[in-house]
Amino acid sequence: MTIGQNRKEIIPGKILFFMPVMPKSSTFTFLPLVHELVERGHQVTVVNAFGTKKEHPNLTVIKPKSVDLQAKMKEQTNGEGFDVIIENLANVNLERDLTMIKKNARIMVVGSRGPITINPRHLMAPEASIKGVALGSTTDEQYEQIGTAISNGIISGWVNPVIDKEYSMEEIPNAHYDIINSKGAKGNLVLKIS
Repeated sequence: MTIGQNRKEIIPGKILFFMPVMPKSSTFTFLPLVHELVERGHQVTVVNAFGTKKEHPNLTVIKPKSVDLQAKMKEQTNGEGFDVIIENLANVNLERDLTMIKKNARIMVVGSRGPITINPRHLMAPEASIKGVALGSTTDEQYEQIGTAISNGIISGWVNPVIDKEYSMEEIPNAHYDIINSKGAKGNLVLKIS
């Protein structure tokens, strides 16, 4: 699967966003990417509690309370498995992810809250890989690419950040308090710098 500026470069893939315990604000972060991927021809399955307001024939949303979640996810690929899994809670789900991949699949770990034991044999036959993804190791060139992609998304309308509250410089203590004591975010908390 390639995501590029030129639609002719794209080879559609089957992608799983497995984020069943993700806060609503984080879900909003990934939804623009999900919608862009389905518009580009990818078959995307999203597992989370909030779903998505936009419907698309290439998009399937599964609520985590499903009776047999793993079977429902496998069903989305006709038993073939996913090309890419974007995993938000690897310490709980990684072993299961490994049973739902196809040849040359990639599992991108974007979140984990602790250790997990996996069976590496699940990676061997499909010659699959697991890669950790974190902004902390991003190069200047990658930040530039990210910035360009976000700018293009804002211009074309598929990036639409949700802002819950804006703070002035004098309100920094309030912003810090709200971050620490939030019972569930409704959007981004933004510091206005004048």
